Amino acid sequence: MTRNRHPDDGNTPLARRLATIVSLEAEDRRALDRLARDPRDFPKGTELIEVGDEETMPFVLLDGFVTVSRSGHDGDRMIVDLLIPGDLANIRSIVLERTDMFYVSVSDVTLSRFVPKVYHELLTGRPRLGTALVFAGAVDRSLLAERLYSIGRRSGYQRLGHFLLELLIRMERAGLAEGHSFRAPLTLATLADLLGMTLEHVSRLMQRLRRNGLIRTDRDRTEIVDVDALAKACGFDPSYLHGTERPKPLQELPV
Repeated sequence: MTRNRHPDDGNTPLARRLATIVSLEAEDRRALDRLARDPRDFPKGTELIEVGDEETMPFVLLDGFVTVSRSGHDGDRMIVDLLIPGDLANIRSIVLERTDMFYVSVSDVTLSRFVPKVYHELLTGRPRLGTALVFAGAVDRSLLAERLYSIGRRSGYQRLGHFLLELLIRMERAGLAEGHSFRAPLTLATLADLLGMTLEHVSRLMQRLRRNGLIRTDRDRTEIVDVDALAKACGFDPSYLHGTERPKPLQELPV
């Protein structure tokens, strides 16, 4: 896995993602690097944040993958999100007293925690960055809403294919895809938990996708062989990811 600790040129996955939303100048990238000044490594399987933790800090994921999960009264967990390099995490800790999510590394990870003041200064002091950060947060919310719709309305086959296409686009925006392929620790157990299916069902569906010539997999590498065919098969419409939209600058919004 390529390490993306803290490039001097500001070419982090987060900067690449935000640059797909607004045009970033060199000063914007340098300002954005303030979020990544304290990179720390954690091994796979680390409980980064637990439910009920107080005074936690937001962080930017520089490298690796992290699951976000909720738990019931019986302690049983369900994954609700998969964070990839370039994602901002635990932003709600800025205003909430304690966390209500578990954050667990599912690979070796590098992340950088930052104080809320820095994030606030980027929102208010750098117009392009502020616009991009708010827009990215809105897209993240749309992503979770779409996944909820998938679990409630799409078949397992559609659900799995839809998620793989979504992840491909997210990895492309962070500059981490190669053609129509990407590397991510997508174990059957993680996919099953994330998509609300049994491990055995996910295994059968992955085999079906491969047999139909829609995907290829090799360890942690997933390749979408025919993007259009898979999109048609699972009813994938990328408009909810708002990739073709350009947000109105925050300073131009009505008050």
